[in-house]
Amino acid sequence: MREQSVKLRTTGHQRVYPRSRRAFRISGLSDERNGARHVQRPAPSRERADTPGCQPCWSARSRPLPCSAPKGNPLLSIWGAGTDRLGRAGTVPLPTALGRVRLHGPADAPVGHLPDLDAGVHRPSAAADSLAAFLTALHRPAPTGAPVGRDRGGPLADRAEQFAKMLASATEPGLVPDPGAVRTVWEDAAAAPDWAGPALWLHGDLHPANVLTADGAFCGVIDFGDLCAGDPACDLAAAWILLPDGAADRFHDAYQPAPDAATLRRARGWAVLRALAGILIADAGVHERPGGKPTWGPPARTALRRLTAAARR
Repeated sequence: MREQSVKLRTTGHQRVYPRSRRAFRISGLSDERNGARHVQRPAPSRERADTPGCQPCWSARSRPLPCSAPKGNPLLSIWGAGTDRLGRAGTVPLPTALGRVRLHGPADAPVGHLPDLDAGVHRPSAAADSLAAFLTALHRPAPTGAPVGRDRGGPLADRAEQFAKMLASATEPGLVPDPGAVRTVWEDAAAAPDWAGPALWLHGDLHPANVLTADGAFCGVIDFGDLCAGDPACDLAAAWILLPDGAADRFHDAYQPAPDAATLRRARGWAVLRALAGILIADAGVHERPGGKPTWGPPARTALRRLTAAARR
């Protein structure tokens, strides 16, 4: 008899039916080090209960196996006094092995189907309003001990050396047409008063690759791997990075509480850092260097143009 062990994570209730002509068991043990349960069940079967000639072998009236749940997670074995009925005529499909998905990252991830999404924002007012609503909802005081951002969300003065290196790297190959204007925006931002309010929850990584669009406006934000607490100006930089020309003012009017002048100055500094990073990543992609993404170039150059144009006025 061959058994397969896989990890099972749940976000709700799951019922377990033990009666089968094939071997099946749940260990009832949890690994407190990583909070995972281990399930042993047969190798994948090609049979399904709805396949012609296949007789279902599980009964919805079988008693559930008792099992313990990891600390802090909902119980896995809950039975509604025989009121539940699964599948057609009180039957469920034959057992199959559960898989585990990993998408080039440190954690498991759910995988599903996304609707057809377009790749552009051509409704600037709607995009500005949806982005402002998202950040208004997200920017709430973080509790004590919340993670500090990875090179983001803190004082801009701490990023001065990073800015100088990125600007030099982008200027040498001619990727920045007016480095003096870029430096002017940065220096004004770095001179603005630091954030004096409580550390707020931040997304920390708002750029074009981390938003979804549909019908010409934003419909979703992804990649919360840099979620942290800090200065909201770090996220408000998205007004220049993500929105079309002319939409930043509407975004700032819709965002609550309305950002003060110092916060907007710091936000422009964060936007400069984001734009320079995008330009350098795009250049690496053009020259086929590791980590390069050529498609990051156009939005980053457009953002830098917006920022420097505003500084010249």
